[in-house]
Amino acid sequence: MPDDLRATARHALRRMSRLRWLTKRHILQRYDVKLRDEPKIYLRYLLWDPEVESYSYEIANDDELCAFAARNFGCTVDDAKGYLREARTDPELTTRLSERTRWRFDAKTKLPVGNRLLWYVAARATKPPLIIETGIYEGLGSIVLLRALEHNAREGAEGRLVSLDTDPHSGFLVRDDAELTKRWTKVIGFTSDKLPEVVAGEPIGMLLQDTPHTEENQRHEFGVALRQPADQVVLIEGSGGYCPTAGQLAEQLGIELLHFREQAKDHFWTPPGQQVLVVPKAVADAWPGWPD
Repeated sequence: MPDDLRATARHALRRMSRLRWLTKRHILQRYDVKLRDEPKIYLRYLLWDPEVESYSYEIANDDELCAFAARNFGCTVDDAKGYLREARTDPELTTRLSERTRWRFDAKTKLPVGNRLLWYVAARATKPPLIIETGIYEGLGSIVLLRALEHNAREGAEGRLVSLDTDPHSGFLVRDDAELTKRWTKVIGFTSDKLPEVVAGEPIGMLLQDTPHTEENQRHEFGVALRQPADQVVLIEGSGGYCPTAGQLAEQLGIELLHFREQAKDHFWTPPGQQVLVVPKAVADAWPGWPD
């Protein structure tokens, strides 16, 4: 099946996920969620939740996130708390997002920002000139990053976002609004083909690796970012260590591999956490590349 037809088929199936009760029942069984133990969580997910591939949730450990940011992103705990308040009261991430999903069958009516809060705080604290997002999916992460960039610009730190995905239907949550998207470049295609050409010569300050978490993808995407770093480059990947690439890179660079594990609030999912590398420019410039 051609790639465009495959993407269309996946999109059509995703639109019906709210009705895939048997699939959702199997998911609940896989995570050992029982009706008698957690009836509210069980029934809410089984009967009406549209998510069967990637889960959204509120996080329950704000204080840990703020402390993590203060240790690693060059801000204070109070700064980080302010960024969280900013994200949670931003009209684009609250009322306008709810308006966007209200009549959609394939998205939650109230879509929580969840684990993207780490992305938001990192972008606000480090103010990267260019953010690379590999993997768009519905576009929640893209909106979060675009809003962070807009706030950065108001403080005199301009930046832009380049997001890549193979699915032409990805990013449907991002409103077609010139003000919201003026710092956004959406690219359809494989990162192996498109990433080097769309960021050639620009200093990269942050990369969110959210394509399939394979060594092949991560080596290529991290490698592009490390070859053209800003004053520092922040690399974030969401496998929580399932893929060993970030750990291997930290050892090779001689820097600390960081791990933030968010806690999902009122959800059965136990997030694996996100691995983070904060790479100074001098360290990135001295990087010899991946060993053969």
